[in-house]
Amino acid sequence: MLARLDELPDANSQDLYWTLCQLVERRNAIVKHASGLKNQMHQQLSYHYPSYKKFFCEIDGKAALSFWEKYPAPHQALVVGVDELAEYLRQAIHDS
Repeated sequence: MLARLDELPDANSQDLYWTLCQLVERRNAIVKHASGLKNQMHQQLSYHYPSYKKFFCEIDGKAALSFWEKYPAPHQALVVGVDELAEYLRQAIHDS
């Protein structure tokens, strides 16, 4: 490339600007989509677990996500003993 440097086209600053704008727009779309998904999660959790915010300090942490996946409805969690639930959550945190 260095040998043919004089044959390379000049960089167009508009190309760099366009590329950067595309990346920023893509990031904004991803952030907006992630926010929408998190809102949907809050809505579903509040339907099944009205006091879900008291369960975990981070509702999207490792332990919380494992709990929501295994026990999507309260009646499923009620049949499990406290020790069994605690062991499951400890295991879920260490496996992730």
